[in-house]
Amino acid sequence: MKVLKNFKPTYETIKPTDYESFPVVKIIDSEDVLMDLPIAALEFGKSYLKPVVYGNYKGIPTVYEESEVKQHLARLKLFHFAEDQGKLTEVLPDEAKIHVRLPKETVVDQLIYRDGQIIWAKPVKQPAEEGAEGHGNN
Repeated sequence: MKVLKNFKPTYETIKPTDYESFPVVKIIDSEDVLMDLPIAALEFGKSYLKPVVYGNYKGIPTVYEESEVKQHLARLKLFHFAEDQGKLTEVLPDEAKIHVRLPKETVVDQLIYRDGQIIWAKPVKQPAEEGAEGHGNN
C-alpha cells in the first residue's frame, strides 16, 4: 500500500546517462502531509536507506530504494529518437530530440509519436482474399 509523504531534495542524484537523472531525497517522516512541500508516494511502513524519486504512481512522484531503481534501469534501454511526421527513427544521442527508456526488446518500427507521446502501434495482419490460404478453402 502506498502513502503520501513530504520530501526534500538532498542535491545528490543518480545520473546513469547525460540525458537523465533521478534525485536522492530525504523523506520527512511526519503524520501531516504539507501541501506547500513536495509530496511523493512510497510504500507504507518501509524504511529507505537511500530514497530516490523515480517514475510516478497515479501521477504522483514515487520513491524507491536506490538499488531498486538501478535494477529497473538495467532491464531497460535508453533509446534516442528523431521524429518526422509521427515516425520515430533511432539516431545518435546528439542528434535525438527524444530520449526515452523502453524495454530492450522494443521493436522501433512499431512505434509512432503522436501528441507528445510514444505509442506502440502493433501491425495488424490484413485478412487474406476470399478463397485464399487461411480461410480453409485450400
